[in-house]
Amino acid sequence: MSLTDITFAQLRALLAVQRNGSITSAAAALGVTQPVLTRGLRLLEQQVGVGLLQRSARGASLTPYGLALVERAQRIEEELRRAKDELLQMQGKVSGNISMACSPIPMMLFVPEAIGHFRRTFTDVQVRVTEAVYPELMNEFRQESIDFAIGPIPERGLGRDFKTTKLMDVELVVAVRKGHRKAHSKSIKDFLEEDWMVMGPPDGPGAIVGQVFEKYGLQAPATPLYLETVWSALEVIRHSDLIGFIPRPLALWAAQGIAVAPVVEVLPLLRIHAITSKKTILTPAARALISAIRASAAGYHAI
Repeated sequence: MSLTDITFAQLRALLAVQRNGSITSAAAALGVTQPVLTRGLRLLEQQVGVGLLQRSARGASLTPYGLALVERAQRIEEELRRAKDELLQMQGKVSGNISMACSPIPMMLFVPEAIGHFRRTFTDVQVRVTEAVYPELMNEFRQESIDFAIGPIPERGLGRDFKTTKLMDVELVVAVRKGHRKAHSKSIKDFLEEDWMVMGPPDGPGAIVGQVFEKYGLQAPATPLYLETVWSALEVIRHSDLIGFIPRPLALWAAQGIAVAPVVEVLPLLRIHAITSKKTILTPAARALISAIRASAAGYHAI
């Protein structure tokens, strides 16, 4: 096996097949002929000593070896992109690309303002925002498809490979529709027999329902509805008897049709962090965007 002779052009060819589903489409995407691409891929397979592609009448797919190599190739591609952007930005050219993952709460509260401030200086930098929460965003980090993330993390943290900086704490409330029979209840014990909704993955934000009731020695209530976003949760609460833990700013923002039950129990805070991988070298523009986000988050407390 001779890995030292592998070129990035060969890795790009493998990436193109994985993204386009066939050698013909991959060749068209790269602007080369099919025979040229086929020869390059076969040479790559000879160099690594294993089959990377499964060819069929329906196209081409990657073998387990191909998938392992393409995952590394994606990381190399992203690092080269960041390197190119950084060199341009060091020359005073405010261009390039930033990819970030952001949970819905900071996206509503302070991230848009930060993007507005950032855009005044970095007018030609393209920013891509993916709405994702833990643990989905971890896959984005593994593939190195994002530069950083903004959102809540588990209490146990993310491990030593990540750096997290707390941006703000968001208070949670028990939200019900206006007119709900339990709208004025003062204890979560009154909601034991009610149906609740879960928002976010059960090993991430969705774990809050069970954690709160367990904290007070209560059996977790039924959770017949799972939702991906807080926006859909607000609409479901408006139109049903389902209960949910909602960030207070969003409950106030959606005041029409939503009531906050005045429970006396102390509910957990939703702690919003800026998350970066210690393996990723951020460009000056990415660092500037994080700084703008941090400033907007700090300013939000004064509102």
